[in-house]
Amino acid sequence: MLADLFYREQDIITSLSIATIITLIDNPFNLFSASMQLSYAGSLSIIIFNKIFMEKEDNIKNKIIKYIKASALVSISANIFIIPIMAYNFNTISLTFVFSNLVASPVLCATIIIGLITIIFSFLSINIAYLLGNILNVLLLILIKISNFFSKISLSSITVVTPSIVNIIMYYIICSLVIYFHYTKKKISKKAIVIITIVIIITEMAIIVPIDNCLKIHFIDVNQGDSTLIITNRNKKILIDSGGMTASSKFDIGENVLLPYLLDRRITKLDYVIISHFDSDHCQALETLIGKIKISKLIISKQPTISKEYKEIMNLAINNNIQIVVVKRGDKIQIDKCTYLGILHPSDKFLDDGKGGLNANAIVCKIYFKVDNKYITALFTGDIEKEAEIELEKIYGNKLSADILKVAHHGSKTSSDEKFLKYVNPKIALIGVGEDNNFGHPNGEVLERLKNIGAHIYRTDKMGEISIKIDKEGKIKVKKHINNE
Repeated sequence: MLADLFYREQDIITSLSIATIITLIDNPFNLFSASMQLSYAGSLSIIIFNKIFMEKEDNIKNKIIKYIKASALVSISANIFIIPIMAYNFNTISLTFVFSNLVASPVLCATIIIGLITIIFSFLSINIAYLLGNILNVLLLILIKISNFFSKISLSSITVVTPSIVNIIMYYIICSLVIYFHYTKKKISKKAIVIITIVIIITEMAIIVPIDNCLKIHFIDVNQGDSTLIITNRNKKILIDSGGMTASSKFDIGENVLLPYLLDRRITKLDYVIISHFDSDHCQALETLIGKIKISKLIISKQPTISKEYKEIMNLAINNNIQIVVVKRGDKIQIDKCTYLGILHPSDKFLDDGKGGLNANAIVCKIYFKVDNKYITALFTGDIEKEAEIELEKIYGNKLSADILKVAHHGSKTSSDEKFLKYVNPKIALIGVGEDNNFGHPNGEVLERLKNIGAHIYRTDKMGEISIKIDKEGKIKVKKHINNE
């Protein structure tokens, strides 16, 4: 508009740059907003690539076909620059964007026009603006319906790991080279292609994280729930429980916490998933993972009752060809050469007498990691309570001893019997608990009992994720992720 007023040539990239500066002056942190990145990268991509695509003349005379082609090229142009942003922020790449944009574009154009008219009329007559606002609301609802429809189509998008910053920079460098050689009409030599390829390969190799011969235990912060990721020194990956929604919350732990957590660490396959029991705060997030993360084996125990969560997860596991392994006391699972899992609980006792329900029949497993001629051990107790602890005391006694203890039932007063804790005698106690939860977890007396046996207490409500690394010499290092401690 200013170019027309001052009889200057229009330059859309200059206009876009000015708009960017104004947006950032208003709030510099907009630079880190996914919505700004998508808006401006998409616009710039359309400006650059749609012009390239439209340079070649066509003889299409049918207006409908011409419109479809033009709209498709705009969609493709926009996505060239926004694919890395989508992958980085949302771990998805759309496969139906061309079709959804074809349907949504006319509605979006009408929405923008009526929206501007509504703003103008709001200064003249609020009644007319209200009427236009109702029309606008209908158009917005149609847009949402279109979006939802295409998102539910099978294979509408693919789930991808979070790309590294180096990957993203390399992607945009390649795009810049393509643009440069197109507009300068220079031909890229074979030598230049070889050099660029070598640089890309070396860069990619430099960011590969080597296997460091350590066992890692990541006690994930899933609010009021439990979830632990174990990565062995042979790179086998085990997930013990997944966390999930509680009755008082609609927040999807699987979609918003656990799946992004795994993809950020470039984990697309889990060798073992162990569900201690089928309470929602231990298993519900798994429903999100199945189908998006490859799972080789799902380990469960016999169920005293068939819960809704159990039915849902079993159906998903069967439909996704996941091997289901039912374990009991005394079973041993060899993970790799240095690591194995021992199943300490449950037996059929609580199934037979009907006591305890899901909690009493939760899987208790012990992970053994061999270093030199000894084992470093970690005991995972699900939500077992005093009755199950007493049974374990009688059967195992001092054999319950472990270096690391996942405290039972989020530190509830119904668990962590004094005698049981003395048998385990852990150096490190992990408590998965939500901040200011309604259950009073962890119980003060439990915390006192843990302190009395000399355990170092780590809890997710105060410290966030807790990462433990056990090196080849058996040294245990703990990292809290709040304040990068």
